[in-house]
Amino acid sequence: MSYYWEPKWVRRKFEYEGVTIETCMDLSTGLLVCPECVNVDVLCPSEDKPNNVIPSGAPTYFFSLLDLLRHMSAHRESTWKKRVEVEEEAEEEFISGESEEE
Repeated sequence: MSYYWEPKWVRRKFEYEGVTIETCMDLSTGLLVCPECVNVDVLCPSEDKPNNVIPSGAPTYFFSLLDLLRHMSAHRESTWKKRVEVEEEAEEEFISGESEEE
């Protein structure tokens, strides 16, 4: 019995409603990785020869293609990347000789 995961990443192309996605799939678990979160050229350089590298950082794994597509659309629609407009408040002018309470 094994207590660790030894991935076998291979490059796969998936097509869904006219969209083609090239990403890495683990042969032992069927997991998919987001090609925008992980460099697929390093993780799975070949379609034939499996690579057993575990991605560094915080990669995102998916069990289905539909979940991967939803995650990839969230990359494009996320509000955290958009610029936030900050409204500046106008400062009140203080004229010398007058008290602030007037």
